[in-house]
Amino acid sequence: MKRFRKLRVVAVVIVLIAVASYFFRSETGVTIEPGSTLVIELEGNYVEASGAPWLTTLLGEAERPFAGLLTTLALAERDDRLKNVVIVIRPVQIGWGKAEEIRAALGRL
Repeated sequence: MKRFRKLRVVAVVIVLIAVASYFFRSETGVTIEPGSTLVIELEGNYVEASGAPWLTTLLGEAERPFAGLLTTLALAERDDRLKNVVIVIRPVQIGWGKAEEIRAALGRL
């Protein structure tokens, strides 16, 4: 009995380590070739907060941080390897203030 209990504990620890390594894995860098095209899809809701609760992220219901969008646009503005930037606009739930900030960032781009 004790042997099976130890086996269960080891199995639970292995599963926990696997789940933790999935959530804390490092993102691999993307190689951008000169003359590349960046496609940005604007859709959904953009929130002011930078992070979503882990449960909503796990369920795939996380909202996008607005600061992340502005950062992406600023990085694209300075990246000489990009030849084109395509903005695909789908239904978004943003206010006039956020829309004006996006407009200004696109104007700089």
